[in-house]
Amino acid sequence: MKQWLEDIVHRAGLHTKTNPDMDGSYSVITRLAIQELESWILGDFHAIHAVYSRVPETLGTHTKYKTPDNIGNTWESLHALLKKGGYCGDIYPKIEVARKVASHIDPHMNQSQSFQIFLQGLNTLLSSSSPST
Repeated sequence: MKQWLEDIVHRAGLHTKTNPDMDGSYSVITRLAIQELESWILGDFHAIHAVYSRVPETLGTHTKYKTPDNIGNTWESLHALLKKGGYCGDIYPKIEVARKVASHIDPHMNQSQSFQIFLQGLNTLLSSSSPST
């Protein structure tokens, strides 16, 4: 899938971080958020708690949640936490949860390494494309 995206970008005449121009510049970052989305949400228990107050924000200090990218079955883990808190039943409302929690995420405090890599890529891209002063 990522190679497919890289090929589309290349055919459009653009360069990616994975395949930069000869001088190292790029204008596109390709990232696939599959399990990462829930890892990114689980990376900020303060954000989860802000929306779902019965989910303890101290869970982020527990060994299982300290490295959210290593949890495995991330959406199932998040669903179980929300179900235990009484926020949902057997059906996990992925999009609703993502939309609600996203506005509370502190990007610089998020414990997900994949989120931090994504954020670094965005910051690099933005700083390289910003006009000089």
